[in-house]
Amino acid sequence: MKKVTIDPGHAPGNVNKGPTGYYEYAGMWKLSNYLKAALERCGVEVKLTRSENEDPSLQDRGACSKGTDIFISEHSNAANSQARGAECFYSVRNPSDRQWAAKISEAVSSLMNNPNRGAKTKESTTSKGYDYYGVIRAAVSVETPHVFLVESGFHDNSVDEAFLKIDSNLEKIAEAKAKVLCELLEVEYIKPGSSIPTKSDDQQEKLTLIMGTTQATASQMVSYALKGNPNPKLPNCTIEELAQLFIQEAEIEGIRADGAWAQTLKETGYFKYGGIVLPEQNNYSGIGALNNNAQGDAARFESPRIGVRAQMQHLKAYGSTENLKLVCVDPRFHLVKRGASKYFEWLGYKDNPNGAGWAWPGSGYGYGIIKILNEILKEPKDEPKEDNSNIPQWQSDGLKKLVDNGVIDTPEYWKDKLGEQPTLGEIMGILANMI
Repeated sequence: MKKVTIDPGHAPGNVNKGPTGYYEYAGMWKLSNYLKAALERCGVEVKLTRSENEDPSLQDRGACSKGTDIFISEHSNAANSQARGAECFYSVRNPSDRQWAAKISEAVSSLMNNPNRGAKTKESTTSKGYDYYGVIRAAVSVETPHVFLVESGFHDNSVDEAFLKIDSNLEKIAEAKAKVLCELLEVEYIKPGSSIPTKSDDQQEKLTLIMGTTQATASQMVSYALKGNPNPKLPNCTIEELAQLFIQEAEIEGIRADGAWAQTLKETGYFKYGGIVLPEQNNYSGIGALNNNAQGDAARFESPRIGVRAQMQHLKAYGSTENLKLVCVDPRFHLVKRGASKYFEWLGYKDNPNGAGWAWPGSGYGYGIIKILNEILKEPKDEPKEDNSNIPQWQSDGLKKLVDNGVIDTPEYWKDKLGEQPTLGEIMGILANMI
């Protein structure tokens, strides 16, 4: 069972009040309990860092999350009575949480109809590489995988305060956050009023969400693929480069890259091809390769990256109703019944209770993908490489700046390449992300 620790910020005796009677400790106590109820409805185990009248130390609050999957500290902000908006802080030591912090901030901002101040980190002024906020430091120190501090509006602004003073609005904020946290935890979000599945009705917990966090590394993906075919037919890139493209493009749209890679191995026969799609088409998932089509009669993409992007967008069409992050390059995106196949196992029509799917008739299609995915995850992971002390500091600082500004989203890959000559393709990729 997934576990979450919720920290209702502050406590009685801490003023932090709005102009017309809102108190942060009271509002966040209510919000935290609404969030607790929402997550428990979805089968998540939840604990709070304090009771209504307690005021634990910041260290105790964060450390309370030991053994849980997520720590989230609930707050409302204050500044100059003019500022408005929502923002979510994540740890400087966990850059992969940026995408989830952004989703939380966006969900709250959209609901409150105030500015989205986005995903942020705040570094300690005295200890470089450590977090400013004590609760975040404490939660990270006990190895909690995902750590967040959310500022839901500015309580010293009359408009935001008016919203926060209404209990039903706090409940709506909690539900919006619960949806994001369920997505992160890869559990089913159950709407208020819906029946909660019983143990005998529990099959959905075993299914694998298309939208989610990638678990396999690029090296695991490549290693398993080469076991199936040591000579992949990839005329426009190496298999290592393709695996990196999968991870990069999947992260943009929130797709499990390892699941998409497993689908590609199934569709291409471990890059042996031989069916409708030709290797030079940069089509790694059979998009447009309909039954009875002639060889080559399928979608063709201008580059490996665009081909991978189209696959991620097509998977998102099935797995989610959210808008795409990038311009649509999937020629069949508009034909998909959005959100109808949110699990990989449902990508075959015959296995999908919603009467939709990637493959027709597709009986066992999605389960075949998961079988491959499970084998990928069994591959040994590479040992972390030691830091190269010969790398100039200005290069390391430059990489950090590019990561912090969202230009590079795979820092581990680039850290290993510091000191090497970049390829033209890599330079173009960096420049494209800056546009």
